[in-house]
Amino acid sequence: MFFSFDKLKLYGILLFGVTLIITGIYRTYCRKKYEECRFQFYRDKDFFKELIGYSGWNLYGALAGVFKNQGINILLNIFFGPVVNAARGVAFQVNSAINQFVSNFYTAVHPQITKSYAVGERKEMMNLVFQSSKFCFYLMLFLSVPVLIETPFILKLWLTELPDYVVIFTRLVILNTLIDAMSYPLITAAQATGKIMKYQLIVGSMLFLNLPLSYILLKFGLPPEITLYVSIVISILCLFMRAFMLRSMVGMSVRAYFTDVILIAFSVSVISLVLPVIIYINLEENLIRLLIVTVVSLLSTGISIWFLGLSKNERGFFIRQINKRFFHRK
Repeated sequence: MFFSFDKLKLYGILLFGVTLIITGIYRTYCRKKYEECRFQFYRDKDFFKELIGYSGWNLYGALAGVFKNQGINILLNIFFGPVVNAARGVAFQVNSAINQFVSNFYTAVHPQITKSYAVGERKEMMNLVFQSSKFCFYLMLFLSVPVLIETPFILKLWLTELPDYVVIFTRLVILNTLIDAMSYPLITAAQATGKIMKYQLIVGSMLFLNLPLSYILLKFGLPPEITLYVSIVISILCLFMRAFMLRSMVGMSVRAYFTDVILIAFSVSVISLVLPVIIYINLEENLIRLLIVTVVSLLSTGISIWFLGLSKNERGFFIRQINKRFFHRK
């Protein structure tokens, strides 16, 4: 053995080392590529005050996210021990693999929303917010439906023996991420304004409630999955609160967001699940059923998104992009 001490500590050290190396590569590349990425003394009290205020309130929101995730881990460890915590870790690992696709798409959209606000193109920004909210949700839904339906069998293939609560944890974590996926563009739109004190104070404080509410409910003897039900309810409330706050921040229509994004996304989700769930119920659990459910889920979700989830203009945009990229037609 190369190392004789605690392997968990070694894992933490290696993760830190990888992060440090990646950060160093980014820093070196940016210093050589961009002149503005050089350290120099600069003094502007008004600018510093504005910058510290913005970063400070962003820090408040980030801490709320840490309390929501890591705080719940601590609670579960106190009330149920490391086995339940391990099940939650597996659930988040599955969710992270699915969510990676959404993160890549969101990374591309994020600067466009900020740029549209900066140059005063409010209508363009709203279009981007509405469309990217739907597309983030659709990407997540497209990959999630077969996993949500066949969670037990997929986890058995991976783990052989399933820890307690791992199935319900996985399904609830994915549902929570589906809700949060619609919020990503709203968060970007709020941050683009630079005036985030009220926004972070309200939304961040709502996220902080995950910890005390979960503690109280666990104290009453409720099962560990109650922490995820609390998280889902708070995520829904935060989604609506972000929409209402953007009405005053950037003039967004809450009614239009509800009808054009939330209501359509919900309808697409329900229709996408019907046929795969019928197959899941009527076939015996095996690899063949997994393959059939996966194929039917992808087709069902794709068709629902295309005909119900996208407007005529959005379908036209995708057709033009396909023709341009694959058939070289303008």
